[in-house]
Amino acid sequence: MRFEIVQGDEQLSSHSGLALAGAILDRSSIRKRLDAVVLPEHVFPEISHGEVATAMIGLICIGKPDFDAIEPFRDDPFFRQSLELNAVPSSPTLRQRLDSAKGAFNDILLEESAGVVERLAPAITACHGNLVAVDIDCNRHYEVKLSPGSYTVDINRAGIDHSREVPKKIEIKSGETVTLDIDIDTG
Repeated sequence: MRFEIVQGDEQLSSHSGLALAGAILDRSSIRKRLDAVVLPEHVFPEISHGEVATAMIGLICIGKPDFDAIEPFRDDPFFRQSLELNAVPSSPTLRQRLDSAKGAFNDILLEESAGVVERLAPAITACHGNLVAVDIDCNRHYEVKLSPGSYTVDINRAGIDHSREVPKKIEIKSGETVTLDIDIDTG
């Protein structure tokens, strides 16, 4: 499936982002990997694990993280097409399948999410003056590619998070990697 996004004067609905979410999911192996998981209660499911998870991800993307929120979308062609679903599962199917997974999907979801970010994330640029915001991945690591220069590394001191190891000035030289381990006390 290919979507062409162009600037226009149209009003976008809150569900229009599903097309982009579907395109991003399509560039991952999430469905294939989830379909390979064997759940004892669902050995030969009518709707695959990958499709069930994709439907739930779709709901989360539109701000409806409740199983029952799927019902209006079961007959919605935009929801189905955007997420490339063969069938949209019912609320009981979503609930039962995800409950029976009991964490069996967690590692796959985290790995695929990190992989999507790694492959598709835009280049990091400064915002708010010379600040660069970096998020920690699911393994509590971060990596950022910066141009050669001098930088100050610090944490977002939100809530009770603090560290005695930052702020710290670092120098990035061409072709070199700088590793910085920071202990953050979160309380």
